[in-house]
Amino acid sequence: QNGINAGACVLINVKGDSMEPSIYDGDLVMIDKRKTEIRSGHIYVFRDGDDGLRLKRLDVIPGAAVTLRSDNTKYPPEHRTGERIDEISSNILGEVVWSGHKWG
Repeated sequence: QNGINAGACVLINVKGDSMEPSIYDGDLVMIDKRKTEIRSGHIYVFRDGDDGLRLKRLDVIPGAAVTLRSDNTKYPPEHRTGERIDEISSNILGEVVWSGHKWG
């Protein structure tokens, strides 16, 4: 119904509070591995060097920068320029297309 292909998706548990109130520590998210081209304002899972896998909202300024944004305002935006743009864009695992929160 949403164009989701189960064979192209993976589920992972989120660790940390940087994406609250959208996504909470312990939530389950579905990543569509086909969606690796950055669209500003969307949430992606990507490999970030020695930091491992990260989940952030990404914004693109074409040819200039990629901004990694947390929804939790206690975490400042991170800006990547130059070669570091490619480090992000070439290591995207996919876009978050669904999240589930356990209540209680």
